[in-house]
Amino acid sequence: MSIGSIISATLSFFRGLPKNKLVELIDQLRKSYTAIAEENASLREQIQALEAQTLKSKVESVNKQSNKPSSKQAEWEEKGVGNDGKGKKKEGVKKGEKGLEIKPKPKP
Repeated sequence: MSIGSIISATLSFFRGLPKNKLVELIDQLRKSYTAIAEENASLREQIQALEAQTLKSKVESVNKQSNKPSSKQAEWEEKGVGNDGKGKKKEGVKKGEKGLEIKPKPKP
C-alpha cells in the first residue's frame, strides 16, 4: 500500500465517526504523546549520565595505565645490567707515567 492510500482510508474512517468519538481519539493521542515525550526525556537524561560515567571510567583506566613504571627489567637481564645505577662505575682515563713515552733522539 502506498502512503496516499493509507491517508485517504484513514480520513474516510475519521469522517464516518461522530464528533464525540473524534474528541476521545484526540484526547487519547494527546495523553499517549505526553507519556512518550516524558519517557523520551528521561531516557535522554539516562543516556547522558551513562556517557559521562563511561568517559569517567575511560579516563580512570588510562590514568591507571599511565602511572605504571615503563622501565621494568626483563626476566633474562641480570641485575646491574643497563641503566639502573647498580653496576660498576667506570673509571676515568688514566694518564701514563712520565718518562715512559718515546722521545725523539736529540740531534748532534
